Amino acid sequence: MRILTKEKFNIISVFITLLILLSCEDFLPEQYQELEKAPVSELDANAYYYLTRNLVDTLSDKALYHSANPYIINTLVSDAWADSSDSIIIAGNFDSLKVKLDTVYTDTTVLINHSKDSEDSYVFFNSGESGYLYCFTTWDLTALNLNANISIDFYNSNGEKANLLPSTISLETIEKYACVVVDTTGGATNRHPICKIRNKDKYEINQKSYLIHLHVSDPGLGNNFRLVMLYGE
Repeated sequence: MRILTKEKFNIISVFITLLILLSCEDFLPEQYQELEKAPVSELDANAYYYLTRNLVDTLSDKALYHSANPYIINTLVSDAWADSSDSIIIAGNFDSLKVKLDTVYTDTTVLINHSKDSEDSYVFFNSGESGYLYCFTTWDLTALNLNANISIDFYNSNGEKANLLPSTISLETIEKYACVVVDTTGGATNRHPICKIRNKDKYEINQKSYLIHLHVSDPGLGNNFRLVMLYGE
């Protein structure tokens, strides 16, 4: 769902996990120069812009992003809910939770400072419209988080999940927005492309307000990751 073919991505991921010293460079080897010219959708192009742009304007020092600190919802409700599932907690406490959670927005870069105490945490989203909403994520690639993954769910006030629809990152986008992972194993320098857009998911949004569940599969992800939410077809 998050890549054109899961098998293709898995092969790349397994290969890259063998690398010891890693860094992403903005240039590609000569053999990938033509791939970089491949056309991509306007949606993916906009997502890439927000995911990779500078967080601060170099001239004005103005922040170009929104920061959000997700919370573990069990810590925001009374002990009476301690043994309840997240969906039941949300259904019974939606209005009180939404004012306690940080808000995330569309059409901008959102820097998520995810919790180190749990793989699961929440933010609030006030959509303002119905339609198809795409969520894109990326993070700083290191040897510790190559296989990390972020999954996202939208819960409405009844504790029900929004529909997660089929979505792919096209081969053109993978090729266009590849950065270079540098392998210096054994003293030789080899470069391998990997897409800077790490995840892409599509949701059917038909309610004004949602609590967004963020699941981070690997604590090696670091202190934060970038989230971009865009409406599309």
